[in-house]
Amino acid sequence: MMPKSFEKINFNFDKLKNEVRDLEKLLKSKSELKERRDILPFFNENKILSSQIANFLPYLDSPDSIAFEYDIFGDFVCDLAIANSSENVYCFLEFEDATRHSLFKKEGKYQPAFSSRFEQGYSQILDWFNKIEKQSLHEKQNRFGSITINYHGLLVIGRDKFLNQKLSNRIKWREKNVIINNKNVYISTFDNILKLLQTKIKIIEAYRR
Repeated sequence: MMPKSFEKINFNFDKLKNEVRDLEKLLKSKSELKERRDILPFFNENKILSSQIANFLPYLDSPDSIAFEYDIFGDFVCDLAIANSSENVYCFLEFEDATRHSLFKKEGKYQPAFSSRFEQGYSQILDWFNKIEKQSLHEKQNRFGSITINYHGLLVIGRDKFLNQKLSNRIKWREKNVIINNKNVYISTFDNILKLLQTKIKIIEAYRR
């Protein structure tokens, strides 16, 4: 039993290929993307692609439902929620800008610090975790059809072109080593999402040969 605001998604390979090509065009057309102007409208219009972002996470390789601007028990809203409803696995996703300073900001002679945009998006996901964990078993049953769910948070932010290897390693370290209530917050650039989906397409095409 899915929450009312979730929409069932039937996977369509040809449509996925078209939507991934459109994402590639978008990323090539602009060096910097704004969340409200560029990012949210694109993903709202490309639902097959949006559902497949969940492949970035463990345990959510067969998404079947999505919801945009999904309400997290009244106090918070995530940009996108993706679910495997039969397995009760969920991804709650926050999109942020894809600009030069989305991930890091330069401060004097020292290494760049994580930006306020990054910290804001990251903290929002922590608030979602806190809110979900505080719900009673009855509330979880009513919302998700189960008293237990396997859920994850994903922050999609920034561009690869504005990162060097040292900065990329800092992101990976935080993702791997900062554990909140036994959960990681996963982090990806928009370019990395594109690469993930392009790889998925190649795997499916090879399998079909």
